[in-house]
Amino acid sequence: MAATAAPETVMDLRAYKFRLDPNIAQTQALSQAAGAARVAYNMVIAHNRAAHDEGRRRVEELTASGVEPEEAAARVRAQRTTWADPVL
Repeated sequence: MAATAAPETVMDLRAYKFRLDPNIAQTQALSQAAGAARVAYNMVIAHNRAAHDEGRRRVEELTASGVEPEEAAARVRAQRTTWADPVL
């Protein structure tokens, strides 16, 4: 019995170019949306930096109290919560 080869898939690749030509109201709305996104991004960066600094501070405190650095990092990691953890 002869094995049949799968038929070749031929793709037709096309490119499209779009250009935005917003009116004044749309330009203002786009600027406002971009500004809001920038503020949200900066807030997330600030939150992540603060969380990182707090974690480092906790590790340093545990290390200063005599806990091995690896154990201190493991303890802090175990206490850390993520966005996926349920909030109770």
